[in-house]
Amino acid sequence: MTVFLILFLFIAEIVRYLELRYLIGVIQKETSESPPKLPPKARKSFVVKRMEEKLKEAMYPVDK
Repeated sequence: MTVFLILFLFIAEIVRYLELRYLIGVIQKETSESPPKLPPKARKSFVVKRMEEKLKEAMYPVDK
């Protein structure tokens, strides 16, 4: 009877060890992955500049 108990505990420890190694591998994989690459900053196009100008004019009207 004690042999089965010892065998069961030994197998349970092996399973726990393997689960721990698996979780450590998953965590290391997540931390080693680089963040998603973002596209380089786009230069301000004519349209964006024009929209900014219109927004500034709307926010700060100039009395002529």
